[in-house]
Amino acid sequence: PLSDATVGIVGARELATLKPGARLINTSRGPLVDEAALRAAIREGRLSGYATDVWWHEPVDPDDELLRNPTVIVTPHIGGTPAETVVRAAQYARANVERVARGEPPLRVVNGVARAQGG
Repeated sequence: PLSDATVGIVGARELATLKPGARLINTSRGPLVDEAALRAAIREGRLSGYATDVWWHEPVDPDDELLRNPTVIVTPHIGGTPAETVVRAAQYARANVERVARGEPPLRVVNGVARAQGG
């Protein structure tokens, strides 16, 4: 999780301990990796690659040098989401719309508050 204690938890010191040619993957929270330290490690060739589906701030500046770097892979926070998951989510959404249209409560309610019609 992102908290005051985890911001920058992967910094210059941690990146320096990696073997030459290492690659870093971040699919957690952008700020867990110290942005300046990462950029320096890539620029200096200490990292041979970085893959992420999270960023330090959004929207991402389209002119950001990392987006043009061939050793960097960026996905839109769906890097770990297989196509089957997207299909299943759409099926659940449709089923819940149909349930509510029939006056039934939706399934799999996260916050525990679900009312059919006029709730």
